[in-house]
Amino acid sequence: MATPSVPHPSRAEVARDCRAALLEFLAGHLEGPRGLGAWVRGAYARATRHASTTNLELVVGDLPPARDAQVVVAFTRNVVKRAIVRAVSLGEIPCRSCTADPEVLEPVVPSDGRTLWLPVARPHVLLVDRVGSLACAYALAAPRELPHLAALLGDASLEAR
Repeated sequence: MATPSVPHPSRAEVARDCRAALLEFLAGHLEGPRGLGAWVRGAYARATRHASTTNLELVVGDLPPARDAQVVVAFTRNVVKRAIVRAVSLGEIPCRSCTADPEVLEPVVPSDGRTLWLPVARPHVLLVDRVGSLACAYALAAPRELPHLAALLGDASLEAR
């Protein structure tokens, strides 16, 4: 008996989920390992739910230890913010190298024939690559929206949103 195919998400849905997860992470409200774990189980889980190989429980077990969590989160936040702002200024896709890494992005081809990149939750992937894959998937799903995100990241009021 053939396995029924699961419909692919829309570009708008992928873009919305990736943008929400990015903004929540980049806003700076993740406090320690609990905050990071809540983000993985919440916004990141929503953004990666469409990929065929997502395994959130292994990802949660792979998060940095408590003593390192804040440093890793701050580093990741700075790297990804810079990558997004730089990509927009150069007219590029942020973290584009993620498309070559099946550990963080999974290509699917919906009915429109254009490749859609889905972020994947797998263990043993650096946090910076996880968050970078969200930026890349967002930019590829909704390229016209990326400058608005970059402008928001340059806004000092980001933390208040």
